[in-house]
Amino acid sequence: MSSLLAVHAHGGKRALLRFVFYGATALLGTARRYRNIDWSRVRRIVFVCKGNISRSPFAEAVARKHGLNAVSAGLEASRGAPAAPQAIVTAADFAVDLTAHRASPAEDVEFRPGDLVVGFEPLHLERLDATIGNQLLDQTSLLGAWLRPPNLYIHDPYGASAEYFHLCFSRIDRAVWRLSRKMVDKGANGSK
Repeated sequence: MSSLLAVHAHGGKRALLRFVFYGATALLGTARRYRNIDWSRVRRIVFVCKGNISRSPFAEAVARKHGLNAVSAGLEASRGAPAAPQAIVTAADFAVDLTAHRASPAEDVEFRPGDLVVGFEPLHLERLDATIGNQLLDQTSLLGAWLRPPNLYIHDPYGASAEYFHLCFSRIDRAVWRLSRKMVDKGANGSK
């Protein structure tokens, strides 16, 4: 029964397998690549996920709560879509209000020098690079690289249980806090 609970708590079987795989690769040193940031050049954080209705808007709101200049977008976002209902409910548990959020497609973002583009899965950065080209992406990272222990995969909670939504948002909250502390410690200009 406990294995079923673990699967449910991680968003499903595939999500659990990806979490384990990307956690292992992060511990083997892959996470260092995503933490190698020239903080003196960072002016804004751009959080990118699939639909821009759960993970990235929550990360953006948490970053702003910490005084950082942040925006969010989705690779497959429906322009103007509201945050997912469960995202709104779960975000409220973290004192974050997502009721006014409206989704933005990644192609609507004007990427510029000084952006730190942060994805939630390795696929996000790969797809973004293929879509807009790496000449527009100044620096990139994966949010899970800032977790302790690091994990390069934060599964999409959309359609998952309320339990997984809370676990996912808890990971995002902790990772954004660590990212914000690193920016402050290094004197980055990503704050408002």
